[in-house]
Amino acid sequence: MDYWAVLEKTLITWVVLLFLRALVILLCAWLFNIRVAEALIGAGPTVLSFRKLRICLLPISFKIRVWHTQEGYSADYALDSRPLWQQLLLRFADVLALLLVSFALLQGAAFAALESGLYQPFLAAWSPLTDAQALMQTYVVFAIAEPLTAVVGLVAAKLAALAAISNVLTDLIIKLDRFSEKRPAWRPASEKVMLSIWLSVRLLLLLWGMALVVFIYKLVFQA
Repeated sequence: MDYWAVLEKTLITWVVLLFLRALVILLCAWLFNIRVAEALIGAGPTVLSFRKLRICLLPISFKIRVWHTQEGYSADYALDSRPLWQQLLLRFADVLALLLVSFALLQGAAFAALESGLYQPFLAAWSPLTDAQALMQTYVVFAIAEPLTAVVGLVAAKLAALAAISNVLTDLIIKLDRFSEKRPAWRPASEKVMLSIWLSVRLLLLLWGMALVVFIYKLVFQA
């Protein structure tokens, strides 16, 4: 099996979708006249820098932080002073962009990919040696058999599902933190909920990390 082709398609897909997500959020911020406090694409040494935007060597993640009045920024350019629809659109702009890409490339099949993306990563993580292995093997077979555009469409649907869940959890944590600031008596309960979310996400990442290590070991030493 041509695993190098899978790696190449995966890297190209990830980088393209990573920059797409970041640029769509920055575009929404610009259209709504919301100031960006920090825009970081990638990790490691900085390769390119322009005003508040930094592009780093390893394109593995992105972080965009916009102005909020709670942080002392002017309400004229802060996200939380905007209408609710603008706040929601900015928070979920990357999800919508990924969905558009997926539907454009996969058409009807994007629905199934999106639906499975809402539960597969969580269910498979609890069986890192079986279900997670089968899921990754299915992706490898798909990436070998299908063109790059199909791989981009599939990954876009999966990322859209994960990004939507991540955005909801992040927003929940922010609201809990602000709620506890206004009502100190509720802070212990809010902190327990936030800690539970944080631990659950870290456990999920750990299980998938274990599954990935086992999968790569099998590819290299048991092929």
